[in-house]
Amino acid sequence: MSLANLPKWILVLFLIMAATACGGGLTIGIFPPISKIKGDPPFVLVAPSSRSPVAFTFVSSNPMVASVDGNIVTVLQAGITTIVAQQAASGTWSATTASTLLTVASLNCLAPATRQGSVCVAQPISGNLIVRSGRTWMPVRHIDSWANARAYCSTTVINGQSGWRQPGAFELVDLQGSGLISGQGWILAKTWSSTASVDSSKVVIKDIHDTVDLATGSTVTQSDVAGSYVACVR
Repeated sequence: MSLANLPKWILVLFLIMAATACGGGLTIGIFPPISKIKGDPPFVLVAPSSRSPVAFTFVSSNPMVASVDGNIVTVLQAGITTIVAQQAASGTWSATTASTLLTVASLNCLAPATRQGSVCVAQPISGNLIVRSGRTWMPVRHIDSWANARAYCSTTVINGQSGWRQPGAFELVDLQGSGLISGQGWILAKTWSSTASVDSSKVVIKDIHDTVDLATGSTVTQSDVAGSYVACVR
């Protein structure tokens, strides 16, 4: 019996099976955009999903912005580069390709940090560092917006150490309640947390975050563009 004489549904199934056996219909998953900041450490690329068993290779279209060695990307300077993920053809498997944009932002140091080479370094701040429950806290001394406070912690080398972050409200309340900050030269006032404010229905309120008064331990919501004190912990 010729293919022309086969029932239509059998013919369709036959064509699908033939295409699959030859690598046809090969799909490649999402390769999402990547954002980094100049000075970030090298990172591992996560390859898009693919039905082909062939290993991916990666290429940077602008090696002045970022270089690729295997699946490790090294960020070099601010700019945009296209990262291309490729699979070679093999046997019945067709070649595949996918690309994404890697955007590297400039390193903009936030006062009281200054740029030293490729890093932001905190200027000497009066007050003592405190260690509580395995966490180290920098002295609270300056005011900024919520976004700048968050960026200051994540991009600044403080006391010779990186890896700082903005604390959650519960961490600030715990620190204040411990009594350890008394007499340490900190400014004890409304201090930003990373905790987003929520309404009575537990829905996150846009551009509003919790602050904790380090003098009393009370939590107060505040607009992100307002000024409150900056705390960083690691």
